[in-house]
Amino acid sequence: MANDIQSVSVKTITISPTTLSNLNSISVLNSSTDALSVSTDGGTNAVVLTTGQSLTLSASSGFTLPPVKLFGASVNAQVITT
Repeated sequence: MANDIQSVSVKTITISPTTLSNLNSISVLNSSTDALSVSTDGGTNAVVLTTGQSLTLSASSGFTLPPVKLFGASVNAQVITT
């Protein structure tokens, strides 16, 4: 049986806007005192995270997420991606 090894990346995002592409999954924790917006359609519609809130998005097996845009007035987001 073969074991697939998946790359995991952990980073802090402080630049707004930041767009992350070609991901299988993303978990975002808003570490800022300001709101953080997360969008998968370029910013037209977004989920707004307040301080300490998190969001996880996952694509179905064999697929990737659309580009994920993080933006806000003062971004400080902890991000885990695969």
